[in-house]
Amino acid sequence: MYLTFEASFFFTLARQKIKIDPEFNFILIGIATPLQDYRMAWFINNILYKQLAKIDDLVVADPVNRVQTAYGRFDFVEELTKSVFHLVQNKQEANNLIPELKELDYLLLIKGEYYRPRKNEIVKKIRRIEQILAVAIIDVTTLKSKNNLIFEDTFKKKNQV
Repeated sequence: MYLTFEASFFFTLARQKIKIDPEFNFILIGIATPLQDYRMAWFINNILYKQLAKIDDLVVADPVNRVQTAYGRFDFVEELTKSVFHLVQNKQEANNLIPELKELDYLLLIKGEYYRPRKNEIVKKIRRIEQILAVAIIDVTTLKSKNNLIFEDTFKKKNQV
């Protein structure tokens, strides 16, 4: 009888769902431009003095349509400021990483506290790029598909190994 109680108790716990709300503690800058991803990364590297490097694409699965879409991604880890930069394509063929931002071609995510008070300065510098059509700071909390912006810092992990 003791074992039966333990087993039923275990199965009851297994049915409970744990809800974890991730923190969206980063700056999100949206960019509209006709530039290819490698050119966009090159311009950002030059204007912000960074070293964004191409890494594996960000693959997002759509279980409803049974489709996987790969979005180009460039990362840079800045050790001095403990910041991580991600430049990610928002558009890929007929799909968008963040469907609410269909007019934006790229998303620049900046993780870390150092650049938070400097975000307007970064936007001004990006606007100086001739091929840029629009740049905007996006409030992540208002996005329905913000969970698509949660991904591992694979670039960081490669450097730690």
